[in-house]
Amino acid sequence: MKTSYQIYCDYSKAISKARTLESMAEKINSVAMSEIVEETANLNASWQATSMTIVRGKSIEIADDLKNQSKNLLNIATAIRRIARRNFDAEMRSLELAKKREYGN
Repeated sequence: MKTSYQIYCDYSKAISKARTLESMAEKINSVAMSEIVEETANLNASWQATSMTIVRGKSIEIADDLKNQSKNLLNIATAIRRIARRNFDAEMRSLELAKKREYGN
């Protein structure tokens, strides 16, 4: 049986992983929102050709895909937090019940 310290450590690890995913999502979203849009605008200013419309369209698709991936990572982080909390609560309840049985309280 896990100790309360082990249960807390496992919970903390899960929350840390969720934070990492959220940070990654923020970085991906930042790239999608700023860098791709900025680079496309720079290309547009310096390259006036019919194929530029295709490049702009592809850039928008990539930015949209990155935004979706960012949202997916945030959803995963939320799920990790929710599951970690449920596991933490269940394991702590289980530990309390085991202690009550062991000590007869």
